[in-house]
Amino acid sequence: MATNNNLYWMCMIGPVDRKEIPEGGDSILRMAVRNKFYEVFGEDEVCASGWGIDEKRYQVLRILHLIPTKDLEKFIKQYQKSK
Repeated sequence: MATNNNLYWMCMIGPVDRKEIPEGGDSILRMAVRNKFYEVFGEDEVCASGWGIDEKRYQVLRILHLIPTKDLEKFIKQYQKSK
């Protein structure tokens, strides 16, 4: 249920060699998390995942939640203007 107090949980798992990922490997992990989320909260409106985060992106994403939202909004606006 959407409220003004919504938060999202982010989880990264790895690393794993791309050759080791079975077909549908993303779906297997996502559904396990989604099922537990539903068990705890009774809903599962958003559930996103995907392989492909390299080491550089991992370093950015692991601290992303620490950056104030206003700074992220400012960065996004500047980035959009530069395109």
